[in-house]
Amino acid sequence: MKEDNCVINIIAVISFVIIADVAIVLNIPLYRQFLGFILLTILPGALMIKLFVPNNFSLIRKIIYSVGISISLLMFIGFLINFLGPNMGISRPLSVIPILFAINCVIATLTVLVFFYGGMNFSIRGILSNCYNKMTVIPIMCVLLILLFGVLGGLTIKYYQSSIFCVVLLILISICVIFIAYKKVISENYYPHMLFAISIAIILIRTLSSSVLFGSDIHLELFYLKLSEINGYWDPSMYPSPTSTMLSTVVLPTIYSAVLLMEGIEVYKVIFPIIFSFVPVIMFETFRKKIGSYYAFFSVIIFMSFYPYFQTLQWLPRQQIAELFFALFFLTVTNDRLNHFQRNILSVLWVASLVVSHYATTYLFLIILLFSYILVQILSFERGQLNLKVLLFSCVIALTWYSYITLSGAFGAVVNIGEKIVSAVLDEAITPAISTNTDLQSALGSEILKIPFWHSLGHLWQLGTQIFIVLGIISLLLSYKTTKIDRNMILFWVASFSILIVSLVVPFFASSMNMDRIYHLVLIIASPLCIIGLLVLIRGFARVFNPELLSSFQIIPIMIILLVIPYFLFNTGVIFEVTEHNKNLHLDFNYPIESSSFANKDSYYANSPIPVENVAAAKWISKTRIDNSYVYTDVYRACEIRGYALLLSPILAGTGLFPKEGGYVYIGFNNYRDNSYVTYHSESNPEKFSLAYRLYGRNKIYCSNAEIYN
Repeated sequence: MKEDNCVINIIAVISFVIIADVAIVLNIPLYRQFLGFILLTILPGALMIKLFVPNNFSLIRKIIYSVGISISLLMFIGFLINFLGPNMGISRPLSVIPILFAINCVIATLTVLVFFYGGMNFSIRGILSNCYNKMTVIPIMCVLLILLFGVLGGLTIKYYQSSIFCVVLLILISICVIFIAYKKVISENYYPHMLFAISIAIILIRTLSSSVLFGSDIHLELFYLKLSEINGYWDPSMYPSPTSTMLSTVVLPTIYSAVLLMEGIEVYKVIFPIIFSFVPVIMFETFRKKIGSYYAFFSVIIFMSFYPYFQTLQWLPRQQIAELFFALFFLTVTNDRLNHFQRNILSVLWVASLVVSHYATTYLFLIILLFSYILVQILSFERGQLNLKVLLFSCVIALTWYSYITLSGAFGAVVNIGEKIVSAVLDEAITPAISTNTDLQSALGSEILKIPFWHSLGHLWQLGTQIFIVLGIISLLLSYKTTKIDRNMILFWVASFSILIVSLVVPFFASSMNMDRIYHLVLIIASPLCIIGLLVLIRGFARVFNPELLSSFQIIPIMIILLVIPYFLFNTGVIFEVTEHNKNLHLDFNYPIESSSFANKDSYYANSPIPVENVAAAKWISKTRIDNSYVYTDVYRACEIRGYALLLSPILAGTGLFPKEGGYVYIGFNNYRDNSYVTYHSESNPEKFSLAYRLYGRNKIYCSNAEIYN
C-alpha cells in the first residue's frame, strides 16, 4: 500500500509539473497564473519539507514552511542562473525558459531525493478527506466573504470612487473578531485561516484601489525590476545602490513576472500581498504554543491593525519578503519539534534569505539577536536554541553579502546613521534627544490636543496598546523565574522591547528608519506583550473586586473587544470615514487636504496612489526627451520619474530650484494644484517655493493636469 502511494504521488507531482509547464509555455490565461504560482511558491518547499521536517507537523505549518523555503529557493536559484547563464551562452537568464528549466531541474532532483530518502507514502486522498471532514460551513463562509469584500472593496474604490464595500468589510471583520472573543461560531482550528483572509483583504482594499503604485520607495524598486525584465539579466554594477542588490527587488519579482506573465506592478499588487499574508499565520503558530491559540489570535490582530502593515509596507515590497523570513526564523528557533540539525538548517536558510531581502530589517534582526544573547548571559538562562554560533553566522553572512555584492553600499548607510547618532549625542548632551524628535513626540501623545476629536481618540487607543506592552514586559521581568511561558520567547520579547527603548533615548536612531516601521517590526515578536499587559490589568482589578463577579460578566472577552476592535477601526480609517469627510479610504485628489484636519499633509499624499496624470506625463517624457538631458523635479515627484519614465541618473530631484533654462521641468498634479515645488535646502529641512515665477520664460510642452516645461 505504501509503495502504491509512493508511485501515485510521484506521478501526481510529475503530472502537475507537466501541466503547469504547458500552461506557462502556451500562455493559457488564468491557468498559467494559478498553476505557475503553485509551481513557484509551494511545490519546491513542499518537497523539501518531506525530506527533513517531522511528519507530525500540522498542515498549516507544512504550508508556511513550504512557502518560506520555496521563496528562498527562488531567490537563490535566480541568483545562480543569473551569473552562470551567460557563461553557458544564455544571454537572458532571467527570462521564462531558463527560469522554468532551472525550477524543473530542482523539482526533479527533490522528487528523486524524497522518493529514496524522505518517503512519498502519504495519501493525498486521505489529506483531502481529513480536511473536508473538519470543515464547518460558517467559518468557511466568513473566510470567503472577507476575501470577496476585500477584492470588491478595492475595485469599487478604483472604478466608482466608493468605499462602501471597504467599510462593510472592516465591520464584518470586527464582527468575526467579536465572535472569536466569545468563542462562538468560529473554532480555534480556523484562526489561521481567518488571519490569512483578514490580512489579504485589508491589503487588497488598498493595492487594488488604483492601477498605479503608492508611495515612493516602491518606484525605485520598480525601476530595478523593469531593468532586470528588459535586459533579462541582473547586473549589480549598473546603477549600484543597496536597493539594487537585494534579491527580493531584482530577482524574485522578475521571476514571478516572467513565469506568470504579469506586469511588475501586478506582482507588487497581488502576488506579494499573498506571500506577505503568511506573516500573521507564522506569528500565530509561533505564539500558539506559548500563550494559547486564543490570546495568540488577538496578538496577531493587534499587529495587523497597526497601520504600517497595510499601508506603509505596501510601498516596501522588499521588506515584505524580509519579514516573512524574519518571522520564520523566530518560529523555527522556538519550535520544540525540530531537532538540532533541522533547526540549524532552517535557521541558516532564513538568515541568508533575510540578508538578501532587506538590509534595514537585517540590521534590526542582528540587534535583537545581540540583545538576546546578552540577556542570556545576564539572566543566566539556559541557552537553548540561541547561542553564539547563530549570532556569529548571522553577522558573517550579512558582512559577506553587504561587502561583496552591495559593494559596501548597505554598510555605508549604517556608517552614515552612526555618524549622525554620534553627532546628535554630542550636540544634545544636555537637551534630551526625545524633545527634538517630532515622530516620538507624536507617538507619546504630545500632539494629541492639536488634532480633531476622533483622531485624538484614536491616538489614545494607540497609547493604550503601548501602555499594555510596558505592563506586559514589566510583569514578565518580575516573574520570569516562575512563569510557564517559554524562556526563549521571553528573551526575544525583552530584546525587541529594548529596541523601542533605544529608539526613545538614542538621537536620530528612530528617525533614520522611521519610528512606525521600527514599532511594526518589533510587534512581529512583541505583540503578545499587549495582551499579557491587558491580562495583568484585569488580574489587578480582580484582586480589588470579587473575582467571581468579574468572571460572571466575562470580563476578559469584553476587555479584549474594547481594546482590539476600536484599535482596528481607528487604524483602518473606518471611524474617520463615517465621522469626517469620506476621503480617508479613498483620496480624491481634487479635494484639498488641510493640515488642520490631518497631522501631516505630505505624509498623507505620500501614502496615496500616484495620480494617473503623473504616470502619463512620466511615460511621455521618457519617450520624447533628448538623450542625457536633465529632468528637474521636486523631492516628491522623483520616484515617479524613476518608476514610470525609467530614468535615474539624469534626474536632479529636490537638490535645489531648477534653472531658468535648460533641461526639462516635470510638474506633477500636486505641484500644479498647490502651485508649490519642494526642495531640500538641507537633508532635514524641506523648503517650498511658488512655481509661477520660476516657470516664467519656459515653454509648456505637455499638459494633462501634470505639466512638462523645457
